Amino acid sequence: FPLWRSGTGEGRIDVTGDYAHAGEHSLHFHVEIDHEVDRGEGGNYPVGWPRLRATFARGMDFTQYDYFTLWIRIDSDRDEVADDTTPLHLNITTPAQTYLRSNIIYAVDQRVWIPVRVPLDEIIDYSADLSEWKHTRSVQFWLGERQYQHGTTLDFYLDEIALVRFKTP
Repeated sequence: FPLWRSGTGEGRIDVTGDYAHAGEHSLHFHVEIDHEVDRGEGGNYPVGWPRLRATFARGMDFTQYDYFTLWIRIDSDRDEVADDTTPLHLNITTPAQTYLRSNIIYAVDQRVWIPVRVPLDEIIDYSADLSEWKHTRSVQFWLGERQYQHGTTLDFYLDEIALVRFKTP
């Protein structure tokens, strides 16, 4: 998990042994929703976009993979009605463009591990120039604070984050 960083003051990350899908640790992203104070968006955005990003200094060749996968566990202090949805988004950034995968997590049970599999062939246009995808810069998860009540606490646990490819088509 050493590549992952929190992008704003609303969120913080650590590696924890409290919950893990496989092995002994998971990446924990703790978010405190704050609609009153801007905590690092680079402007006056008190209702911002807490995010968690992995940046690849030399670029990563996503054309060699079929899926971006992970396991995620969500917990919060929301009531049973509010915790029915947990909007979480994904961005994949190449040198020229950011590709958005909206609502990769939405209606999920809390406090259980769920698999997330993002098929890269639905994002990458293989009929176009693939040079951008051969130098992918980052993967980012983000959430819009406006989708959550002020004062809400969210905990995301991520494990087995991987790029996956098939040996044969």
